[in-house]
Amino acid sequence: MRDAVKIIGESGAIEELTDAVKEATMAARDTSREISETAMVLKERGVIQDTASVIDQTARNAIETAETVKVISKEARDAAPETSAAIVTASETAKERARVAAEKTKEAVRETTEKARRK
Repeated sequence: MRDAVKIIGESGAIEELTDAVKEATMAARDTSREISETAMVLKERGVIQDTASVIDQTARNAIETAETVKVISKEARDAAPETSAAIVTASETAKERARVAAEKTKEAVRETTEKARRK
């Protein structure tokens, strides 16, 4: 074991590892400072509060919209039987009018054809 430690020490691996840890620690420290400074600037500008307010308003609007859609959906379900009946009635009326118009058209064509034959 002593030999292994001695070889590792002489190879410079421990020093390199120590340097790498030191550099990583310094980078983490610097990044932490930058994040802290940025957070302070955002706080001073009110960006964080403004963002929180916008998120809150968006959530309230989403809830209100969902409630409106729920009400509209219920009204549509409640009106569906009446709407279906009205559509059936309108459809039957339209069919009857189309049938009558077709009969009148056929009759008019017959009369015109007969008049044309007589001449």
